[in-house]
Amino acid sequence: GGKTTQTDQHHYLIGLGSNQYHPGYGGPRAVIRAAFAELSTPQTDILAKSSVISSRPLGPSHRQYANAGIWLQSALPPDR
Repeated sequence: GGKTTQTDQHHYLIGLGSNQYHPGYGGPRAVIRAAFAELSTPQTDILAKSSVISSRPLGPSHRQYANAGIWLQSALPPDR
């Protein structure tokens, strides 16, 4: 393998959301922060990420939601 060039890069804009508690990470905001960490790999370059915001649920759920977005680039193709 050689060096990747700018044309070898794919850009991804990913929306994240959670209203679940995870025993390993904690509440929804912590789940989003963990997702940011998981997306930060040697194969990806994070170009930008939003703040984690909270929102009230719509419908029958009573759990607060946490939402965020991340923009990254990677040589990995979309089917990976």
